[in-house]
Amino acid sequence: RKLLDCSATQSLLPAVATAILLLEAFYIAPKLYIRAKAQIVEGFDGVSNDDMTTAEQSTIVTLRDDAVNKSQKIPSSKWHFVYVLLELIKVLCLNIFVSSL
Repeated sequence: RKLLDCSATQSLLPAVATAILLLEAFYIAPKLYIRAKAQIVEGFDGVSNDDMTTAEQSTIVTLRDDAVNKSQKIPSSKWHFVYVLLELIKVLCLNIFVSSL
């Protein structure tokens, strides 16, 4: 409990939470977004155009073109685990910070 009473530690906790937020927003979220788009396109691969509306066809073409143009590897599913783990750490930091006020 003595460690949490230190003012340096109290100011460090929100800084850690902010750093996690920035990491999630600028590094992890784009990876998850690319993965989600790839999974949507993959899910529609076996569906014929007759079974889709014009809007769905247009969306799939756009997503497919985007995936081809970027020609990047689909990020691993481990990024979901990393995201959830960082969220838990962020909540823990903020909870400790608020309870020490």
